[in-house]
Amino acid sequence: MARQVAASRSVDAARKALERQGVRIDHKAALRLTYAFAEAAIDGRDEAMSNVSTTAEPTEEEDEEELPMAGRRLVVSLDGGRVRLKEDKPDVEPGDRSFNAQWREPKVLNIYAIDEHGKRDRTVPAVVDVTMGDADQVAALLVGHLRLLGAHQAEHVRFIADGGSWIWLRTEDIRKAAGIARERWSEQLDLPHLVSYLGRLIEPLTEEQIDRKTWLAEQKVALVSGHPDEITADLEYLRRTHGIDVSAALAFLERHKERLHFVFCRPDGQPLGSGGVESAIRRVVNLRVKGNSIYWLREHAEGVMHLRAHLVTGRWDELVARTLSRPVWQPRCAA
Repeated sequence: MARQVAASRSVDAARKALERQGVRIDHKAALRLTYAFAEAAIDGRDEAMSNVSTTAEPTEEEDEEELPMAGRRLVVSLDGGRVRLKEDKPDVEPGDRSFNAQWREPKVLNIYAIDEHGKRDRTVPAVVDVTMGDADQVAALLVGHLRLLGAHQAEHVRFIADGGSWIWLRTEDIRKAAGIARERWSEQLDLPHLVSYLGRLIEPLTEEQIDRKTWLAEQKVALVSGHPDEITADLEYLRRTHGIDVSAALAFLERHKERLHFVFCRPDGQPLGSGGVESAIRRVVNLRVKGNSIYWLREHAEGVMHLRAHLVTGRWDELVARTLSRPVWQPRCAA
């Protein structure tokens, strides 16, 4: 039941799919079963996370054991999606809706291996997980997954994300807590997001003042060829000739200057952006829990997204095995 609810667009769609297989189940029963399994799955995940995250460095056992990502090259990303939650509404008027529907940000992590050509290594299932917690909670969750995978034994770990400060303020702590040596770790801004950021600077200019497409193409070439200083010069030119305020952009580039080494990605085909986590957000969040007039309780949204994350990455059997090793369903005691 939980698998079908995670795979389908809605509970009704899941029930219809099961009915075609000869399984009929009441709507409320379907929800109870799914949410009970999801709660147990998250409890199991949190227990596993706490077991590997209680110390600052990997234990001797973790160092000696051959873990899934040992010797591989990894790409790691964090990002946020959007989901509408039901939140308590004080002083409800008669006939009014009994809750506030607020957009909140589920935070998504993505870890995958790449081969010697920089392409996704399909022999190793990616890891995608979601939390409705804050930035510190998703950082701790990421550390736990990196420890479980043995990222400290990886050949190299490349962290790629957009310009969100909540991400970059925590990357060094994540590296240290995961036990990854500095020489095996690198950080990179997402190239498409950076180009889009530069594009917003020139929005006030007319087509007569600047050819947007050509200008942005030039900035992308400068970044990929390893000449970010050319972008600084172009921004200064915009300031002088068109009066564009580029101070924030210059400060942004200076702050992330060590994360602009896209030229090193080209020789071995490594990714230039965080498309992996964006795809995860689309498949796990947007296509399942986000939509018009769809509202969730916080714990139910997180549970369904957690189930779906394992389903779309091919880790469903792993989730079931871990969850069924713990008590899943507590039946009511007979009166």
